[in-house]
Amino acid sequence: MLVLSRGAGDGISFPDLDLVVEILKVQGKRVQLGISAADTIRVLRSELCERQKDIEPEAHVALASVEPQSAESIHTLRNELNTLSMGLSIAEKYLQRGDAAMAEKALEDIFGKLAGKRTSSEVPPLKQAAATVPADQSRFGASTCSQSILIVEDNPNEGQLLAEILQLNGFRVATATDGHQAIEWLESNTPHVILMDMHMANCDGPTAVKRIRENPRLATIPIFAVSGADREQIQSEGCGEVAVQDWFQKPVKTQPLLHAIDDLLAQALRS
Repeated sequence: MLVLSRGAGDGISFPDLDLVVEILKVQGKRVQLGISAADTIRVLRSELCERQKDIEPEAHVALASVEPQSAESIHTLRNELNTLSMGLSIAEKYLQRGDAAMAEKALEDIFGKLAGKRTSSEVPPLKQAAATVPADQSRFGASTCSQSILIVEDNPNEGQLLAEILQLNGFRVATATDGHQAIEWLESNTPHVILMDMHMANCDGPTAVKRIRENPRLATIPIFAVSGADREQIQSEGCGEVAVQDWFQKPVKTQPLLHAIDDLLAQALRS
């Protein structure tokens, strides 16, 4: 138990819970508190909590009997969150440029994807993504347009969104839907960076990374894992250590990913 001495106007913050308790007034033996919490957090007086336990014992039993979600359902949720996160990043980028119409279109597009209105046929497998959006050269410099990135992602919505984010930041982008297609494309192309999903049908990420590293011409290409699974989970599946430079778990925060790519390319230019 944490014991604190606080006075009127002081507060106590629980950042992990998005909860703030502020002491509004102290009078005699009574203290007036103000509590700010997220909408998803219930705040009750302790006596009401005890009363609820007496009234609704069945609810507690039912809650305790709920089985943990399967790994497959968690993976699906991570993919959906990743789709939403990237769509919002695209909309934000257009707003920063003052293009409200494109920002609104990006939001409509993301809601359409989550509603299942898009199909995989809209993102042909293994293609050089067209530069349909103007490159933002101010962040990476004029040389950025010569930098290419290969996205290996079996979810067409996520692959398309990630490609658009990278194009908005000045990169040339190619996409592949599994490890086999990526390796075939790499036989005649050499990107500056590869973004590799781990769980894919036909040829998964760890297998593709291993085959890429076995090719002397491709062995030093930086590869970032972009996956709903973390390193430990992939290792526990018998894949061993995956030879990637960095690991970004879905839902991906686009700014750290862009900064990591930027830093890596800057180091390559200096060497």
